[in-house]
Amino acid sequence: MPAAPNISMPVPSRLLTSCLLAGLLAVGMAEASDIQLQMTLNVSGSGKSFYLPWQGEVGFGQLAADWVTAPEKFFIAAQGQGLLQGIASYIGQPAYARAAKDGNNVHITLSQALENNGMLLVFAKGDWRNLEARMPAILSGKFFQLANPLVGYSGSQAALVTLALSYANLDLLGAELLGKGNHIIAVENQGSDGNRTRVRITRDG
Repeated sequence: MPAAPNISMPVPSRLLTSCLLAGLLAVGMAEASDIQLQMTLNVSGSGKSFYLPWQGEVGFGQLAADWVTAPEKFFIAAQGQGLLQGIASYIGQPAYARAAKDGNNVHITLSQALENNGMLLVFAKGDWRNLEARMPAILSGKFFQLANPLVGYSGSQAALVTLALSYANLDLLGAELLGKGNHIIAVENQGSDGNRTRVRITRDG
């Protein structure tokens, strides 16, 4: 049986490029829903306790390699010596949460779908209760609108305002802090520096 003829046809480069891009886009679209963004925080387990969405607060000795899908709480955290480390989702429910020992270290993980994801790395004073108290504001988007979006401290609803006294022709010297009550202060004219009169303000007595 004679061999099949080897027929070679020239393919325009534009057509080849278009076919290649179409194929890549098709593959990307087919797999986009299966791709997940995973964030892992590696922390030392020594002297720490952990908040796991499926179990609550546990000590290092109680940890085992474990995970849960679609956790009810949208954060996972480690805490010790008054410091909090954690990961929190601020857009939608995580696909899964996980904690795994690695010697004396612990890997805590949150995972979300690649599309419409949003996670925060949290480093703050306090414990997991501080983070839990902030989660309603974080999930609603109001947390980022606070003047001081903090986890370890109470976030102020209003912007902080500092009053300062300033004159174009005076150079005010001194840094006295006076609280509530009655105070006696001394105002001393120290001459001119050529452009402005130097005035020093100090606490008297």
